Amino acid sequence: FFLRLTFTVAARYYQGEEDVAIAFEKAGIDSIRLSPVAETLIAPAVVPRLAQLEVLSRIKSFGASIPLLAPSSIATAASRATGRLKIIYVDDDLLLGEAFSGLFLFRKQPE
Repeated sequence: FFLRLTFTVAARYYQGEEDVAIAFEKAGIDSIRLSPVAETLIAPAVVPRLAQLEVLSRIKSFGASIPLLAPSSIATAASRATGRLKIIYVDDDLLLGEAFSGLFLFRKQPE
């Protein structure tokens, strides 16, 4: 593999008895990790070391996100939730659910 991305989403959820309606608010890329081969291709040895480090640092610290709901529509997000998640496990910090033939783990971010 040449690179590994960390992709995150922010969502609000509205809990039912056995499932959760999910309204996604934003999605983004938090970090990029390059393999040694990718680093060599992007910043070859013929480039001065300081320039190599700057290019690699900018790539690794890159982050971007896009809103998935307009801010005015967040209040009505429960009625427009885009997915349903069957709850398998939930506690104060984690929610494990099943949807679309896959398992999803949600972790609460500290406020």
